[in-house]
Amino acid sequence: DKKRRLPNAPFLPNYKADKLLYQSINIPS
Repeated sequence: DKKRRLPNAPFLPNYKADKLLYQSINIPS
């Protein structure tokens, strides 16, 4: 999944959406 997002040019705009996804995965549940 990370490799698929790596080749993305708009990393900044994608980072916003990634942040939400990262938080969901980083949640200590």
